Amino acid sequence: MIYNVYLFLSKNKKRYSQDDLKNLFKCSEEKIVHYINILKEYSIIRTVKKNNKQKDITDLVEEDIEISVSQKFNDDYYYIFKYVGITIVENMVLKIYPKYIDSTDEPIKELKQILSVLEKYNSKEQIIKIFNNSEDNNSFNYLALLLFFINDYYDNDLYSNDINITEENGNGEINWDRTINDGFSIIKGNKPYYLNYYTNKRISNNLDYFRQLHAWIISMCSKELKNADLLYLFNIEEIELSNYNLDDFGDVDYILYRIENELDKQFNTRKIYLLKAMYAYISKKGNFDNISYFSTYGTANFNLVWEEVIAVIFDNQLYSPLYKLNIENNNYTKDDEKKLIDLIEKPIWKLNNTSSFLADTLKPDTITFQDNIMYIYDAKYYKLLIKNNKIINQPGIESITKQYLYHLAYKKFIEKHNITKVENYFVLPIENKNLSNHFNVSLEMMNELDLPSIEVIFIEASDAFDHYLKNKIYAIKINN
Repeated sequence: MIYNVYLFLSKNKKRYSQDDLKNLFKCSEEKIVHYINILKEYSIIRTVKKNNKQKDITDLVEEDIEISVSQKFNDDYYYIFKYVGITIVENMVLKIYPKYIDSTDEPIKELKQILSVLEKYNSKEQIIKIFNNSEDNNSFNYLALLLFFINDYYDNDLYSNDINITEENGNGEINWDRTINDGFSIIKGNKPYYLNYYTNKRISNNLDYFRQLHAWIISMCSKELKNADLLYLFNIEEIELSNYNLDDFGDVDYILYRIENELDKQFNTRKIYLLKAMYAYISKKGNFDNISYFSTYGTANFNLVWEEVIAVIFDNQLYSPLYKLNIENNNYTKDDEKKLIDLIEKPIWKLNNTSSFLADTLKPDTITFQDNIMYIYDAKYYKLLIKNNKIINQPGIESITKQYLYHLAYKKFIEKHNITKVENYFVLPIENKNLSNHFNVSLEMMNELDLPSIEVIFIEASDAFDHYLKNKIYAIKINN
């Protein structure tokens, strides 16, 4: 495929007019409507009514009622990218970066790091996301398949069908049956001594059909990523393993027939998985230049990624057994299976005063302990702004009250273990830590309960991501 890589870098959650997008895509009015409809189908963008009040808002709010996209050019709407990562629509490569980045219009280095974070975040899901999510159907996610092949090759090398060979006086394991039956021996002291012995050895068949096919696929994947200008972003070196053409392996039907037969013979999980991926690649090859081509790598829920990052780098102890907590009067034992999260009271619902059941309850993002101080962190993917001496894009009242409730939920635990202090924080990403203002929020009714205000911590996102990727604890210094 020939890609038009215009370095189209859009900001997640920023509001774009239709005319803005037309200029960014460098296309006609008719074409931008076409692109918008595709992006909307796959939930990459949201459409909301345009008004001046919303111009600088970076998060969707209640008033943002989603609007159906018109089939004609109409600049009465804002378009908001609900995605962070890479999107390929037809032959256009879109690089969508987080909303907190302001210093540059081409944050390639930052996006590269973010893609590494997304790879780690998604590594818990041991599946290939071969299909995109859409409202009406599932479409093939070609980019995800390309990356699977490359990453699998780095981890496991090429597909291999080993050959068993027998050697005379080789370095492999001795084949005693063959040695005894066919070898010449000398009897000494009623014991046989063999002058020669046979050994078994397994070697890779470098000419194996599927190994060669795999090498060709890897080379093609690398070439595709290079053409899309994505090698650097995914930290991939160009790979050239094969000079073959697809026709050298037979026509498509024959290749698929061979793969199906090989699948019937294999019981190795990795081989089965790889063969299925090869089947998907070959069966779809030649169909990617049509107008329905669409592919993604990223997330529509970057807030969840930020929550995970904060939980890891702050050493979240919410799900730790109680006996492991570094607190005073810790008399819990290994026999006590309770975790910190289990101490939060659950609501009890009753039906006609005859039956009751427990429902889900409060779930803080991150709780940790240091020097007998309890720290409660709530990761917020928000971009606070000051406009006309007012704060906008701040956490809402629901977030504020829940944060106070997290404190109250552990009141008995705090008293029992002589926790000297509880500090409550919203944690927000920022591009440059030197650019942040100081924010806090309080409710008078909570102050009367002797609950301190909730402070806002701004953390340089690139630093947080670096700690996350290296599994390092973030040493935060908070001055009160």
